[in-house]
Formats: sequence, C-alpha cells, structure tokens
Amino acid sequence: MGATMPIWFLVIIILTRTSDSIETYGDIGLIQDASLHYQDRQGMDDAFKYAIKTFNSDKSLRQDINSVILQSKGHNVTDIDNSYQLTRQICHLLPKNIILFIADSSQQSMEVYESMSSNLEIPIVLPRGPGYNHTSEYVFDMTPSFIGAIIDYIQYFGWKVVYYVYDSEESFHRIQEIYRAQKSLGTRSFSLRPKRIVNISDSYAVLRSVDKHRYCDSDMQFACNMRIILDLSTKEAFNLTLEQIINVGMNRDEYHYILGGLGIQELDLSAFAYGGVNITGFSMLNAHSTTFKEIDSDINRKVYQHLNPLTIDKAMMIDAVRFIGKGIYQYLADSLAVSYKGATCNKGYKKDLRDTPTRGSLIAKSMKQVELPAGLTGKVAFDSNGLRKDYTLEVHQMGYKSKLTKIGDWSPNRPSGKRFETNIPSRMPMDRSLSHANRTWRIATKISKPFVQDVTSPHTDKRTDGVIEIDGKLYEGYCIELIQQVKERYLIEHKTDFNFKFHFVKDNEFGKCQKDFTWNGMVGELIRNETDLALSSLTITEDRQRVVDFTTPFMQMGISIMIKKPDKQKPGVFSFMDPLDVKVWICVMVGFLAVSLVLFFVGRWSPYEWREILNSRDQSNAFTFSNTLWFALGALMQQGSDIFPRSISGRVVGSAWWFFTLILISSYTANLAAFLTIERLLTPIRGADDLVGQTKIKYGAYKGGATEKFFEQSKVTTFSNMWKYMLANYDSVMVDKDEIGVQKVRDSKHDYAYLLESPRNQYENQKKPCNTMKVGENLVNKGYGIATQFELSELRKNLTLVILKLNQEGVMYRLEQRWWYDKGECGSDTKDNTKSALTLSNVSGIFHILIGGLVISMCVALFEFIIHSIRKKHKQRYKPTIKSTVKIEKKNPLEVLKAAGYSEIDNSGYAQGPPDYDHLKTFGDGATYRSEGDEALFS
Repeated sequence: MGATMPIWFLVIIILTRTSDSIETYGDIGLIQDASLHYQDRQGMDDAFKYAIKTFNSDKSLRQDINSVILQSKGHNVTDIDNSYQLTRQICHLLPKNIILFIADSSQQSMEVYESMSSNLEIPIVLPRGPGYNHTSEYVFDMTPSFIGAIIDYIQYFGWKVVYYVYDSEESFHRIQEIYRAQKSLGTRSFSLRPKRIVNISDSYAVLRSVDKHRYCDSDMQFACNMRIILDLSTKEAFNLTLEQIINVGMNRDEYHYILGGLGIQELDLSAFAYGGVNITGFSMLNAHSTTFKEIDSDINRKVYQHLNPLTIDKAMMIDAVRFIGKGIYQYLADSLAVSYKGATCNKGYKKDLRDTPTRGSLIAKSMKQVELPAGLTGKVAFDSNGLRKDYTLEVHQMGYKSKLTKIGDWSPNRPSGKRFETNIPSRMPMDRSLSHANRTWRIATKISKPFVQDVTSPHTDKRTDGVIEIDGKLYEGYCIELIQQVKERYLIEHKTDFNFKFHFVKDNEFGKCQKDFTWNGMVGELIRNETDLALSSLTITEDRQRVVDFTTPFMQMGISIMIKKPDKQKPGVFSFMDPLDVKVWICVMVGFLAVSLVLFFVGRWSPYEWREILNSRDQSNAFTFSNTLWFALGALMQQGSDIFPRSISGRVVGSAWWFFTLILISSYTANLAAFLTIERLLTPIRGADDLVGQTKIKYGAYKGGATEKFFEQSKVTTFSNMWKYMLANYDSVMVDKDEIGVQKVRDSKHDYAYLLESPRNQYENQKKPCNTMKVGENLVNKGYGIATQFELSELRKNLTLVILKLNQEGVMYRLEQRWWYDKGECGSDTKDNTKSALTLSNVSGIFHILIGGLVISMCVALFEFIIHSIRKKHKQRYKPTIKSTVKIEKKNPLEVLKAAGYSEIDNSGYAQGPPDYDHLKTFGDGATYRSEGDEALFS
C-alpha cells in the first residue's frame, strides 16, 4: 500500500496541473499608428485577428496540456510620434493583464519602446520595425535589415559609384550602417553618394542632380551606367518617385535601381518594362508556403477581405502572432504552476532584484529560444538582441521587356563572399593579362548542320581549308570557316594571333536556366569558366545576355514556319484567266462598255462625225452602238476595225482605249508566261495568323529552346494564343530535337507545321527529299552571336570589330551562299514559287488614264457641239431669206420656145403672135412658177 501512494499522488498532481492549464490565455495589446491610411490599418487589424483565430484553432496545440489561447485585450490607435500619448496608451493597457504588445514603430517611437520595455520588462514586437540595432532586449523587430544584401550585391557586380536616395531618418541610419561596413571592405569598397529628398512629391531637382553628376569608369564596359539605391519610407513615396523618374527620362538602359524594403512585388513597375532600365529589389514573402496557400484560400472565400492583397506587412503581422503563440507556449512549459508578477505603471512599481523574475522577462527569454520554421516570411527566429536571424531574402530583378523575376537569394548565415547566390555571373573585372596575346581560347560548340558537321568528302584532311579537328575527328561547317576567317582578320586588325581550340559541350545543349537557377549547355560552361567562347547557332536572347556577353550578330535570323510542300495543282479549264484578278476582269468589262457608250455619245454630239449621203438630203453617222462595240472589241483584241473616229473627241477616246489595251495585253501576256513556267503551289497557310485561325494543322517547336521561350514570354495576342495551344498539346506537338521536328513534317499528311529558326528551315528545305518549304515571313528578328564571359570584355570588343569588318566585305554573305545553296540538293529555288494574279492595284494606272481620256473626250465633244451651233447661227444671220424652196428643172429648148408662143415655119419669116401668159404668175423674187404645181421655170 505504501508503494502505491506516490503513484496516486503523482496522478493527482498531473490532473490538477492539467485542469489549471487548460484555460491559459495570452493577452496581447495592439498599438497602431494613427497616421496610417484607414485601409492599411484595417488590413493589419484583419491580419492580427486572422492570425489569432488560426493559432487558436490549431488542433495540434489543443491536445497538449500546455495549450495557449491568444486573445486581444486592447486595441489603441494613437500618434506614435507623440511620446506622451504613446506612453499613456501603453500604461492604460497594462492593467488589462497584457503580457506583451504588438506595435507600429517609427524613429521617434523607438525611444519610448526601448525605455518602457526595459523598465517594465514587457516584450514589444514590431511587425515593421526599423531593421537596425536597438538597446532593449525586450524589443523584437520582425523586419530584418536589407543593407547587407545591398552591399554584397554591389560587391558582386563590382560597382564603383552608387547614389543613395532617401527620405527619412530611418534611411539615414541605414546609410550609417553602410559606412560602418565599408571599413572592412578594403580595396573592394565603393563610393557612396547620399541624396535626400525633402519633398517626396517634388523630387525632380534631386533626380536631375544625380543624373548630372554621372560617373564613368573607362576600364569597364558598363562603366557609365548609373547605379542608384532608392530607400523610401512608404509605398506611396516609391510610386511618386518612380513616376518622376520616368518624367525626367531616367528610365533608360544605362540606369540600374535597387529598391529598398522587402516588398518589391507590391510595387507597380509595368511602366518600366520597355524603357530598358534594370530594377532590383528584395522580398521575404514565401508564396510557396502552406500558410500562404491557406490564407489565399481564405481571401478567395472573402472571410477577411482586407487581407487581399497579402502584403509583406500583413505577412509580418501573421508571423509575429504565431511566433508569440509559440513563445508563450514555451514559457508555460518552462514555468508551469509558478506564479509571476506582471508589469504596471503605478508609482510604487519598480524592479527588485530580490523579487522573483517578471513574467515579461521570462516570455522574452522563451521567445529567443523558439523558432517558427516555415512562416510566411520564412524562418522566424531572434538573436539575443531581438533581431531576426537565419532568414533569407529573395532577390528579384526586371529589365527590358521582362517581368520581375527571381535571380537569386541572400542569407547572412553564409560565409563572406558567398552570401549572395545567383545564376548571374559576377562582373568584377579580371586580370587584364589573361585577355591578351599568347593564349589559346577555348571554344565550346555542338553539332548543328550546317554550322558544325562531319566532313562529307572522303579525301578531306585537316590541312584542307574549312576543316578542323575536334576530339580526334574532322569536322567542317559554316562556323568552322567563320572562325578561320576571324583568325585571319584578327591578326590584321589587332596585330595579335587569335589561337583557339574547339571542344563539344558536354550535355549537347545551347543553354537554358534550370529550376535551381543554374544554366546548362554552352551558356553554363561559360558561367562556370569551363570555356571562354561559345560558337554555334546560339541565339542572342535577353535571358542569356543577363549571364553572358555576346558579340554583334554574325547572322540575322528569325523564327519561321516549316510545312510540307503541297501537291502540284493541275490547271483548270479557265486557267487562262488566272493572270488577272477577278476584280481586274470585272473592271476591264466595265471599261469596255464605258468606252463603247462614250464613243457612241461622242459620235452623236460631235458634228464632225456626220457625213452627207450622196444624192440625198440625209446625213449618216458611222458610230452606231453596235459599231462602237466592234471598235472597242477590235482594239482590245489587238485586231483593229474598218471604222475610225474623225472628230478630236472621238480620237481622244480611241487613243485612251488603245493605250489601255496596250498595257493590259502586255501585262496579261507577261503574267501568263509566268503562270505557265512557274510551278504553282497552293499552301494551306501563309503565316502565324492562319495557324491560329484553324484546327486541322498541328504545330510545335523544340523543347526548351529559344523558340519555345519566345512564345512563352510573348505578349502579342497571336503568339500567346499559339503558346496556349502548344502548352495544351505539349507532348504531341513539341519535340526533343530539330531533326525530329523536320522529319515529323516530312512524314505528315500536310497536317503538321514546325516552328524553328529560319537558317535551319532554309537549310533543310535544300535537302532531299525536297518536300518541305518555308511559308510566311519570320515571326521575330534575332541573330546568332559569339558568346563570351563577362570578364572577357576586351576580347568581345575585338571580335565584334572583326565581325563587322567581315560583314562589310561580304564574307558572311558568301559563306551563307556556300553552305545553304551551293551545297543544296534541291537546286535553286525562288523565294516564292507561286505567282500571284495581277490585282487592281497593279494596273490601276491604266484605268486612271482610260477614265481621264473618257472624261476629256466628253468635254471636247460638248465643246465641238457648242462651237458648231454658234457658227451655224452666225451664218444664218447674214444670208438672204428664201421664202420658198424651188427645184430647178431642166427642159428642152424647143419646148421652152413653144411654151413662149413660137412655132416652126419654113424660112418664111412669119411668126405667130405671142401667146397668152395669164396662166403664169411672176413673184417678186424674179422666179416664174406654174400655178398648178410646185415646179418652177427660170427664163
């Protein structure tokens, strides 16, 4: 029985302690800055409440006897820059059994926090603190300093002069931190030039002053670029300053800005995407954490609306509350069943070393012993001074036409010189002696026809021009001959031998950034200093230019479309109409009818087209409507007719029509000959727009290459839609090698198109079975260049000058002709093996001349008609009037005499008397008429 008594006694004690600890509350006081915008305060308040709720609902803690329930026992909004009011608010909250505070901070408020936390021994946690050392062991600053990251970044890239633009006292303390750190940098130090902005809404003067005093280092290729740190107090200050930077034109490619703070992703930098400027910043928000996904889900359910968007300040608040919960949990575990006195502002309260430790001091001690391994801002842990430790800052950067991208990270836990890790190589200048003469340059390449390929002639040896030995085997190609030409010209231009040695890249890749920010292929070898140069069909891209340097392009290229050649089209029954477009045929018929009608009307209007009919009073006109049709048709058929215009207006119409038919028939004949001699292929697509607008033809590209990267990053609607299609059908349309893509096109039934670089496209089109072709123009213009390390800037410059000289002398063109067309297997081919019909725009000039001729002829005909009418009236005014129209009748003279009363007698001289003339009437005009008829006799 005695043996069992201690066991029962122990059980009773455990149950008692359990019942006492179930209702353990951690009362937290919240102090917010009254100068903040309402939305910002509300967002932080929602983050505070959300963190308390989620911590209290954590089932894993509810199962422990030392579980903690957090609650807010006081929430005050005050002017934290007013020391009196801030002190009063803290003292006002203490009697509510507050065990610690979460508070906003500023330069002025830090003195109050340090003093009161030390005297009252109560912890104060700052979600957005100043980020530099303080004197109180009870102040916990959630915001770490980013100055170490800036210093290491500057050292890594070898900057010599840096401007520091700031607007607050907190920023001035960070400048002092840089000056203290420079003492240990020695020769690797840099010149820091601070510039303070007094009025953030009008910072033009400061920005222009910085831009005016530009520093250039003649020893470095990137020397005249401006390096500027912007350390501003608020998000609004950043936005205003960045807007003014654009206004003063300091957003060009020679500027590089480092933005202070830990929330670069919260700033709107879209206006800088096309200026060429580089912007670097830091972030602590871990978007891949489980906590972030949970909060994002709550935001989508609109549980806490003011949490959206989740900023770095809200993330700090959530992590602070969760860390406090773990600290109190640890405090209870260490101090269970022991009562400790709390803090108070009463006059009688003062620390007594003989008293038991205060609750606040023990909580502060526990908080320095625990850690939050996976918070929104990464690992949360504090050193003995209350500053963050073991944290990691993500480094993000954006440049020309590129979005903000993570390029590396920085951690203070790494050894000096390795704290900043990135996939971008250092640009610190190398020893100049290494880039001069007496050095054999290592050149990485890969087999890519026709740039580098196996020799094709069995009688070739290494003494043959255009052939080189690599790894004991002979190779030839465009790049081999190019580098030999460069070697000869390099000696002439720079008086130095250019010795080189080729080797194949180990993984047979051009170079792509991996998920761990390392590069593979030739680019990776350059970064790791495994080679000096890379020469192949290596495309110059923005991502690659971030990590290696390039010479000027030795060949221009672009992304193109390869399809299988369509089947030959048999000529149709009406193929003779193909040389002219349908609209042209319609216009010719309209012109034919118009000329006929105009000629008909001109013939009617013009008096010079009328003729008198012999032995008739009527007049005739040769240009009837049927005759004008015949005349126009004869001229159109180049045959002529038997009628011609006599008037000027008619001849104008005829001349215009003859000129029209001369040009039209000549153009038709020439185009018809081209149609008969050129093979006509009807391609189903003519460019990228046709690919997007159909579903029959599939299309893809090379996996992981520059072509895929182009479509992935493109903002053009057509190209982005193409990328969506390729992404949705990735496994079926994308290929691992260009050779597979080309063969896929050749084996297809005209239902697959391959997107590849234009030089490779043109080369494969010249290879048997000659059943592929390029369609459309290049989608984007780029170039192939020789890649070098950043440290070899002098070599890069010399090679660029040599390439420009060779290009100017036509060497590049001759090499391209030799390897693409002279060695082709399909014969010469025109760029476009189809002949388009002449459109209306091709022959619109002759229609203009014809229309002008018709209008002129109508005007001339009208003018002729008017002139003729005026002249006729003028003649009638001065001609004697003839009242009646008479008809002269020829008579036998004997009959006339008999009518006059004479008779025939035999020389008797007898004559009968005159006859009676009463039956004749004489008129005043002297003419004698018969009264019975209308015939007249003139005596």
